[in-house]
Amino acid sequence: MRTKKRNIFIVTLLLSMMLHLEITAQQTITKIACIGDSVTAGYLLANPSAESYPSQLQILMGNQYEVKNFGHSGATLLKKGSTPYFKTEKCAEAIAYRPDIAIIHLGLNDTDPRNWANY
Repeated sequence: MRTKKRNIFIVTLLLSMMLHLEITAQQTITKIACIGDSVTAGYLLANPSAESYPSQLQILMGNQYEVKNFGHSGATLLKKGSTPYFKTEKCAEAIAYRPDIAIIHLGLNDTDPRNWANY
């Protein structure tokens, strides 16, 4: 009789743990940081908060993901560029966000002739 109670207890405990893990796994949100220049920021779009690629990515990915836009217009990848991304507030915000995934779209402004002398 004791063995039967112990087995029931163990099975109940294991099922409870499995259920808890399943619920916890379903509630986990994957954080995605979109890092970049004006293309990421949505420059010249009528409604960047809805039309930029990070906003569209959020729609495509669904509720299990949180996509944030850390785009800075004019940002360069070059440290000696006209507006180095790593010196922007958006860069600090992206680091503080601690994303699970980072999508980096930088380099377009590095082709600006102002940056060629520093390349």
